[in-house]
Amino acid sequence: MVQSSSIGWAYDPEILTTMGNAFDHACDCLPVQFRGSDNLRRKLALHIIREINDGESDPTRLVHSAVSSLLVWSLGSDAEWRVGFRALESYLRDKELAGAWFPTAH
Repeated sequence: MVQSSSIGWAYDPEILTTMGNAFDHACDCLPVQFRGSDNLRRKLALHIIREINDGESDPTRLVHSAVSSLLVWSLGSDAEWRVGFRALESYLRDKELAGAWFPTAH
């Protein structure tokens, strides 16, 4: 990753792949009724970009962090969001306990 004065950041192909995979997995964690939300997808993407720019490159931590940021954000949202995100929180808890975020490379 190289910072450029005219465009902000330029990412190498490996980092772009990591970002894309983390984004896809984070979107898959959204409750079905929210997966089409451009606003939530944008929030996930921007969070992942910020984390990458801060030096994080572990895909699992990127997903956890991005989805967790939505949970924190949703605490201040209306009741409809809270109901949907209770389902997300439960899903994440199950995934984390099962160790199913990403396949482990051996």
